[in-house]
Amino acid sequence: MSWRAKDEPPALRSGLLKICAGVVEEATAEPYLSAVEAARQAVAASNDDMTPQQRVSLGHAVELNLINRKRHPVELVCYTHQLPIGKKRFYMARKLFCQTLIEQLGLVDARSLQASPRRRFH
Repeated sequence: MSWRAKDEPPALRSGLLKICAGVVEEATAEPYLSAVEAARQAVAASNDDMTPQQRVSLGHAVELNLINRKRHPVELVCYTHQLPIGKKRFYMARKLFCQTLIEQLGLVDARSLQASPRRRFH
């Protein structure tokens, strides 16, 4: 039995957060700008209980956290952007952002986005 909720996106493979961070940081031309905007819209649509300004702020907070997680930790970006969410929900939004970004750019096959199952040693 999985601990993930049904609407939660699957965990991303190792290294895909770095790819997302690179795309967000260097997105100065098409198709990268439209892919980042599509990822922002996906995050905004999945958080319909927030105000429109908070949804926009969540997308920007995710981008800052992706670019530099030490300078922009979750607690700080949630506080500075006045987001009424906790770490778990922020991480779910970040996963959705990256998944949408990668799918929009066609960088990785959608089936390979999921992390491989962890091995258990007995």
